[in-house]
Amino acid sequence: MIGLTLFAGIALLPHHVGSASNRTTQSDPKITLAIQATSMAKALEQLSEASHSSLFTSVQTASDVITLRFKEVPLSEAMKRIADADDASWRQEGEVFRLIRTTDQVRAEKRAAYLKEVETIRKAIQKRSDALAKMPGWNSSEADLLATKVKSLIRGFNPNISNSNFYQQVSQLSQQAPIGRAMTKICAMLDPEELAQLPSSYRTVWSSHPTATQRPLPEGVMPVIEQYMAYQTQWQAAIDKYHVTPPTFGGATYWVGDFGDLQDANSPGKVTTVLLTAQKWSRDSAFSLELSAYDEKGKRIGQAQNSLSTDMSNYTDAMKDVPARPGERTIKPDPEMAPIVSQQFQATQRDPKPYPPQLLKKLLHPEDADPLSYFLSNSLIQASEIKDVNMVGILTDRAFFGSMMGEAKEITADTFIKRLGFFNTSIELKDGWLTVRPTQPDFAREDRVDRKELGRYLRRIVAGKPLTIDEHANFCLTLPPQETNFIPNSMANILHYQDTAYYDHNMLRIYALSTPEQRAKMSGGGLPFEALTESQLECVNKMVYGVNTNLQYTPPQNTDGNNVEFDWNLFYNGLMHEPTESLPNGIPPRGTLKMDVDNSFVVKTQDVPTRNYTMPGRQMDPSSLAWQKYSQEHPDLFPWMAEESQKVDLSRILYGKRLQLNFTLHFTPVLSLSYSFEEHNSSDFKSVSIDDLPADFKKQFDDAYNGLKQSYANAKPGQFNGNQRGTNPPPQ
Repeated sequence: MIGLTLFAGIALLPHHVGSASNRTTQSDPKITLAIQATSMAKALEQLSEASHSSLFTSVQTASDVITLRFKEVPLSEAMKRIADADDASWRQEGEVFRLIRTTDQVRAEKRAAYLKEVETIRKAIQKRSDALAKMPGWNSSEADLLATKVKSLIRGFNPNISNSNFYQQVSQLSQQAPIGRAMTKICAMLDPEELAQLPSSYRTVWSSHPTATQRPLPEGVMPVIEQYMAYQTQWQAAIDKYHVTPPTFGGATYWVGDFGDLQDANSPGKVTTVLLTAQKWSRDSAFSLELSAYDEKGKRIGQAQNSLSTDMSNYTDAMKDVPARPGERTIKPDPEMAPIVSQQFQATQRDPKPYPPQLLKKLLHPEDADPLSYFLSNSLIQASEIKDVNMVGILTDRAFFGSMMGEAKEITADTFIKRLGFFNTSIELKDGWLTVRPTQPDFAREDRVDRKELGRYLRRIVAGKPLTIDEHANFCLTLPPQETNFIPNSMANILHYQDTAYYDHNMLRIYALSTPEQRAKMSGGGLPFEALTESQLECVNKMVYGVNTNLQYTPPQNTDGNNVEFDWNLFYNGLMHEPTESLPNGIPPRGTLKMDVDNSFVVKTQDVPTRNYTMPGRQMDPSSLAWQKYSQEHPDLFPWMAEESQKVDLSRILYGKRLQLNFTLHFTPVLSLSYSFEEHNSSDFKSVSIDDLPADFKKQFDDAYNGLKQSYANAKPGQFNGNQRGTNPPPQ
């Protein structure tokens, strides 16, 4: 809602905007106005109407999202505060004033954000170095003491329970381990300015033996590594002495902290290769470092991680509900948004209630009612009222999800302001003004979701019919990726849309940008990487060398067609798991992208409501169905099948046709990446039992099931590692 009061003496805006001291009451009207989050263009239209002036945006500022609350604020002061908060300025065009952002202003805000990140990294490194300086020197006695602490800590590990105190202790002890100490010393050698300039979305790798896609480790690192090797020998002896073993749950073994590979305490190995990896998910996300050490066979024998980002130690405290003092006014949830809050935070969504028509209309038209107005701006306006200050806020999409937290109950203004500071937002309460700005304003604008495209997406997903592959691809081009903007996914959840298609954004983008000629080659002999456009090739580079890299390895074959002996651990936990080692010279231009079109029948299991969420049904071909049934029947052989998330109800299944596009990026004979897109209409699927499946499908299932029975006839419990979920080859 918009509240405004006009005062007597309002006149037309003068030709020149000066300071408030140069204005008369008639020429510089005082404005009382509150505006929920909306585009700058709409906000200035309302401000113009309230002040009888002509204020407009430019291309650079029209889509910026602003909220404000003015109480008897001179127009000149209001204009100045808006421009300052938005890193913009006013340009006079006759009697019109236009909000612009110059090249110099963009350059200045980028420089300010860069310097702030440099200082954040510098402080994080110094904090860790100070902690190391307070630790006792390393020796065999210290190794024994640490081993006993780690063993005691591991006893309390449970992957199914969220325990922040446990992981805080893990972090503290990890920094005392040899690899943790080495990490701290190496961090101190790095240049914060160089780190702040590293590209986001990619992994930057330094190596003791750099390949063409790596950088050499800084000078002075090798003595630290040599010291680490000596410490590691003592550490492994202590692990063996006190029988420290990693925790195991459901057949899966977990790596806890940076203590080293506890699974092989009797073979400490000698470090021959050291990798230091830096990565950021996006330009305004946490910056992290990882140090890994490998022996001459490529086996990982040590690993440490460190986050060089804003100190989050007070985050947990900020998220706690602080009771209001007697008589203290609190921020109250918006009654109109109560249905959202109750269904998102207080109840499961098994049987969600329909939203009131007016609320549903608002949710489906974000171009008219900005999503940041649902919770964020409403709370900001209330906070400024409670603090009795004026307020102007330039809001970012990153703050959307954070603003929903805690909205189920009243909170104090101080608590709300403190929480908001953890969501890429700068808060200033000074001189009677509450000012909210993005910490990375240029990135916030770059990654902001287009409200019209968001509305088009939301209205489509509630239409009832699943999105087609091509629709997913088209929306991929118009909506930002989920890892950098949560709003599309959060809004879909609010609207009770369950999208089971978790597509890789980069692969989907390659498909969306492909021409008919390219798709024809993909379906034929394969499209060479050298035939990809620059935009498509950038996606391939992100898939291989980016933060979500997950190269897949296939054992080479002998001349008789059988797979040769293959060290899976080397590729999935060892040195060759690092793409800059396994593909050291970049993307091979003669590699190929292939697409297989599968328009076949499948079975789909029913959705399974669990205690906290609904687990979507799975689609399976005859072989997959056979594996699911056999492995569920033998949890003694495959212990991970005892987990709730792995089980499915096979008593009643759905049978129907599905279109699936299977993509394989072949880099070398043993290195590849695979992705699948699929579409189907659930209403076309019919409920059946396994025994009632059509004859051809049933025969394929029976053949696959009988083959598994024969292959695993002599298998023994405990033979298979739970970390290889569902990928175990038949025993020889």
